[in-house]
Amino acid sequence: MGVKEIKFTAHAEEKLKRLKNLGVTKEKILKVLSNPRKIVCGYRERKIAITMGTLVENNL
Repeated sequence: MGVKEIKFTAHAEEKLKRLKNLGVTKEKILKVLSNPRKIVCGYRERKIAITMGTLVENNL
């Protein structure tokens, strides 16, 4: 599978503003997406990148 460009929608940018106080950043999200521990199928065949624990717990 080839590497695709990751684009953050306006909705995602708004969500990031609310998650900032939990320590979630765009950089941490890109790190997980570029090197996930596991990929699972979600709703309507969407791919979900999984890391061990959460972004906040792992201090990524």
